[in-house]
Amino acid sequence: MLKGCQRKAIVVRGDADCSFEAAYFIMRVNKAANVSEEDMLSEARRIVERSQGSSKLPKRSFIKEALKFVGGMICGGGIVGLIWVLLI
Repeated sequence: MLKGCQRKAIVVRGDADCSFEAAYFIMRVNKAANVSEEDMLSEARRIVERSQGSSKLPKRSFIKEALKFVGGMICGGGIVGLIWVLLI
């Protein structure tokens, strides 16, 4: 929650390739007076660029996921069948 009536903020809008729509950076009151606008923008861009590299997840193929599901179902069915045969 923002308190006070004056804060310095930077809004960085993402483009079509980004995983975010907008990033908001709010400066501390005591730090904002000593920092230029260019420094704030470059730092915001650096943070956004660094976070985008780590947030990209590898794409999984549908076929691999389907094979894992079917394999799990077969193994589960086999285990249940084995237990059923042993109990009877």
